[in-house]
Amino acid sequence: MLRSAPQAYWRWVLGRIWRVRLAPFSLIIVLIAIFMAIFAGVIAPDSPTHAELGDVLLSPSLHHPMGTDDLGRDVLSRIIYGTRASLSAGIVATGIGLTIGATLGLLSGFFLGPVDTILMRVMDALLAFPGLILALAITAALGPSLINAMIAIGVVSVPRFARLVRGQVLTLNDADYVVSARSIGARNMRILFRHIGPNMLTPIIIQVSLSVAFAILTEASLSFLGLGVQPPTPSWGFMLNQGRDYISQAPWLAIFPGVTIFLVVMAFNLLGDAVRDALDPRLRL
Repeated sequence: MLRSAPQAYWRWVLGRIWRVRLAPFSLIIVLIAIFMAIFAGVIAPDSPTHAELGDVLLSPSLHHPMGTDDLGRDVLSRIIYGTRASLSAGIVATGIGLTIGATLGLLSGFFLGPVDTILMRVMDALLAFPGLILALAITAALGPSLINAMIAIGVVSVPRFARLVRGQVLTLNDADYVVSARSIGARNMRILFRHIGPNMLTPIIIQVSLSVAFAILTEASLSFLGLGVQPPTPSWGFMLNQGRDYISQAPWLAIFPGVTIFLVVMAFNLLGDAVRDALDPRLRL
């Protein structure tokens, strides 16, 4: 049986992504992070919350590869479980930003006029604030928790998706297939979601990967400040905050969470760059 056109296209895209420099490395890191989040209960060597006061601040060893913290908890286990909070924040917050931002961008770019003016001025107002500061203010107003942090990060992501989608709609509005659809009497909503929407997938996919990286980093920042995941639930940001008090006595408490945040955020950013390089016809691998 012949492979369908969409399947052949995405197989070709994946092949091009794999040939981009550092793309395999970044994809492996992302897959490892996803695996840890899903199977944390299976692969974690110890409980992430059980305190063992006889094992306080043990240096890395065979039994505790990343050492223990000030309560005797295994750092490796806490990092593995912390992947759940970070990836959940990245996926949920990006989903909120994508859903609301893409909808507003579609409406703004397609209908223009007062709708476009009002929506874009609101987006400009949100973009005027630094992302972390705005997320910090929203989380402080809603109260410290992972769910509220997700909502705050999602709100911060809305203007980026709205601006991106609006620009794509303005470009596609004059495309031949859109003009043809209008000429045969197709309704606005059909044109918008049937003809324009599917043709914006490439830039949206790229923005999603970059937004996930931003959301993970912002969640870690909020947790570092005590406004994200609340103890005893493990969080990379909170572990980093905890480790700074023992930086000279037990540097592994800050080093391992910091390196984990760096690797995962870098991997999502590199993956976004790889997708862009693979899908941009102006670039050659």
